[in-house]
Amino acid sequence: MKVKKSAGRLAAGIAGALLVTVTTMAGSATPAMAEMGVGRYLLCSKGNFTSGLQFHGSGSGGPWALSQAALPGKCVKAYVPQGVHTITVHGWGKDGKTFQINHGVLAFPTKPDGTPVAGLKFFTDGTVKKHTWYFKR
Repeated sequence: MKVKKSAGRLAAGIAGALLVTVTTMAGSATPAMAEMGVGRYLLCSKGNFTSGLQFHGSGSGGPWALSQAALPGKCVKAYVPQGVHTITVHGWGKDGKTFQINHGVLAFPTKPDGTPVAGLKFFTDGTVKKHTWYFKR
């Protein structure tokens, strides 16, 4: 009888440990680790400000369009509008004031028909006063 209770507790303990391990592993996998699909972007705001992308081109959204906002410590993932040629990275603080992060435009690789070649991952970091950014394909 004692052996059955101990075995049951051991099995419950192992199952609990596995659940914690799987949950921890799933929770630690960030969207940045995933491969980006063609025509998609990932924007992660690692600093203490909200980040956004401004898309420039001749897409259906007009001469320019804005990305979804990535709140501090969060990431967003979506499709780049068709016809985008350049991307500018912006940020804004809690006071609502916006600032341009990359001080220029980033060429976005497209095929001759205007469709994107690859997905891009953008990361912003730092503070409103001292910010930085980088991207990966």
